[in-house]
Amino acid sequence: KMALFDVTDVENPKEVAKEIIGEAGTDSPLLSNHRALLLDRERELLVLPITVNTNAGASQGMPAPEFQGAYVYKINPEIGFQLQARLTHYSGNRDSSAVNKDIQRALYINETLYTVSQGMVMANELGSLDVEGTVEIPSDM
Repeated sequence: KMALFDVTDVENPKEVAKEIIGEAGTDSPLLSNHRALLLDRERELLVLPITVNTNAGASQGMPAPEFQGAYVYKINPEIGFQLQARLTHYSGNRDSSAVNKDIQRALYINETLYTVSQGMVMANELGSLDVEGTVEIPSDM
């Protein structure tokens, strides 16, 4: 769960928006390292790397991974959290034997958003979030 609070009255904060992502087993590097979050208040930009699990298709009680990548949100107090895109470095199913393409970080330079995994760097235009290019990182590096 993500939440925005109005703290105008510090003694009585009010939740003004919330976003619940996935179900049990959903995970993010952000849960153990705050540096995994990209937040820019001026651009109203929030990007977080995430592995989303749902109970649909779960076998033996274990959550089934539905998505791994980065969620890109527009965020402000008036609209709350508005999902703009789900970016991933995987072209198909997540293959555990393949190079790790789980997105760990996001950053931007000028008008380009970069997502970074052990196996790839992907560039997206910040406005449209269209892919501008990718660079594969060999597993032997």
